[in-house]
Amino acid sequence: MTNEDQLAKVGTRPELLTAKRMILIEVLVFSIAMTILQFGFLRNSYITALTTVLTSIGYGIALLAWCKADSRERDYSLSEKFPYAVVILGSFAMVYYLFRSRGFIKGIAGVGSFVLFVVGMYIVSAVFGIFTLIAISPFYNPLAQPSPPAYKRNVPPPPAAPK
Repeated sequence: MTNEDQLAKVGTRPELLTAKRMILIEVLVFSIAMTILQFGFLRNSYITALTTVLTSIGYGIALLAWCKADSRERDYSLSEKFPYAVVILGSFAMVYYLFRSRGFIKGIAGVGSFVLFVVGMYIVSAVFGIFTLIAISPFYNPLAQPSPPAYKRNVPPPPAAPK
């Protein structure tokens, strides 16, 4: 009896942290970090816009990385144009990949898992966002007027009208 036969007979447990799960954990941590950054700099529209763009790019890279890891695991060859589809179509390319690589029934199950992950990720990010807002609330007054631009700060008041 060979070593491979013994392993097959005993039944090995699947690896807990596969490449796909690591990517999902990294996406969750990335999403939490971007949410905290956006809420931390809520009054700065430049940083908020930058984090929005970075988040979109990060999600696209994560979708492509997950699809590539899944295709290696399933021995499914991706088209050489698939990365362009992910860039252009985003999540729709992921749905297409799930149906194409798994078939209709398992594709529906894969899409359901994808939707549940996205909803869960947004819930966790929202909770961290709320905690961030609570943490910065002593330093942040949403009713305060933003400070005027520098060129208007040292302007003397206009002269009073003659009586």
